[in-house]
Amino acid sequence: MEKPTTPYIAVYSAAMMPPEVPLEVKEAGVRLTFTSGPWGFAYSVPLKSFGPGSVAVTLGERQVNLPSGSYIVIETLANPAEEFERERLALTMAEVASLVALRHPNVLDEKLFEGAVNTADRALMWREGLMTFTAAPAVSPKEVADGFTSDYASVQLLDAESHRRLQLASRWFRRGQEAINPVDKYLFWWTVLEIFPGKGESNIVRNIRQVLLNRVCPHLEPQVLEDKLRIGHIYGERKRIVHDGRAFVAFDDSYFQGCLERLSAIATVSLRLLGGFPPGDDLEQYIEPEK
Repeated sequence: MEKPTTPYIAVYSAAMMPPEVPLEVKEAGVRLTFTSGPWGFAYSVPLKSFGPGSVAVTLGERQVNLPSGSYIVIETLANPAEEFERERLALTMAEVASLVALRHPNVLDEKLFEGAVNTADRALMWREGLMTFTAAPAVSPKEVADGFTSDYASVQLLDAESHRRLQLASRWFRRGQEAINPVDKYLFWWTVLEIFPGKGESNIVRNIRQVLLNRVCPHLEPQVLEDKLRIGHIYGERKRIVHDGRAFVAFDDSYFQGCLERLSAIATVSLRLLGGFPPGDDLEQYIEPEK
């Protein structure tokens, strides 16, 4: 039986003269196309609709129409049924783009898109990670606007160094929130902790533990906090990614998922502390005694 395949592409604007006619290069299952546009494609996105006490998700299609210019398109065919296929494709795109950039550093400009694209007979929503939903009280636009007004005024009163750290940590915090690949999330959120509470110190785990003990969980013994939040384990998983080259994480890897969830909570609390806000209750589900 023929395996189902779908096109997977990465699109870059190119800092080079566009070709008069499209130029294609094919190597080992990868195709590079140099084109001038205009051209376009479509890809699938989740559409969320909110109602009283509920949320529904359907499949939508987003059209991309690129004007005349200079573009490089990296394309391969993927089999969505294969384990880790989505993650492997992302690495292939990065490898191909890096090979181009290593020889011609200034050619690749902005990355405009990466992902699976729809064809005339197939529409596929294919993400790098799980789609999660968290039950939470309904919030109105006015509540968000009022909260932002108060918080933004507050951070303007921070000393210069704290404000710089807050802005830098916020960049990596949002990258972790916006990333889909769990390995990317992990590295981005760990970088938040490097900025604060780590502050560039060599023993980041100790700094994290001490700040949380002093400002969030003064009632806990250090070892109890460590056991509940797994700070050392979180650091160990980060080392496996960076030093051992761990690129893939199975969706059912509960140990990694537990570390990722705790890392997200610690990064959230740390960013609040850096901004001068109350720490919130993100850690309570891990540090409160079981009933």
